Amino acid sequence: MGVFTHTSDTFLNAVCFLIRMKISSERLNMAVWNFLRVTEEMGIRTTADLEAHLGQRLNVGECDHIDFSRRPSNAGTTALTASYFIEGSGIPIEVRCNSALGYSKVVVKTEKNVIGYTPFAVDPFGNQAQDATLETSEFSNVCELLRKQFPYVH
Repeated sequence: MGVFTHTSDTFLNAVCFLIRMKISSERLNMAVWNFLRVTEEMGIRTTADLEAHLGQRLNVGECDHIDFSRRPSNAGTTALTASYFIEGSGIPIEVRCNSALGYSKVVVKTEKNVIGYTPFAVDPFGNQAQDATLETSEFSNVCELLRKQFPYVH
């Protein structure tokens, strides 16, 4: 059994913090499936259901949560937004539904490229923010796409 000095404790904490900030493909998959499970359990199946939950926060386990909001979008419109937060890692998945312009956008963040998504930024920890646009603003269609794109992880 080793004894850690203050310096090595600090170093280990920093390493653990950086590892926690990385979002692996497996971690993204779990976030997607938690997102789908919780929204389904809460009866959020359509864009109208999504709108009915604006301003709410749904806890997912001890540290994760989903926030529902309306945010500015393109051409002076707004989008209904569902953001899945992982404490210490940020937002690995966000869904934006813009009914006025008839499209949705899915934004994912992970350390690897996701097929069908376009990278547009890299965070300080090496995670790539990537998005995909769907030609529908219906939340149920977005969920269907997510179920197909991200394999279930136990």
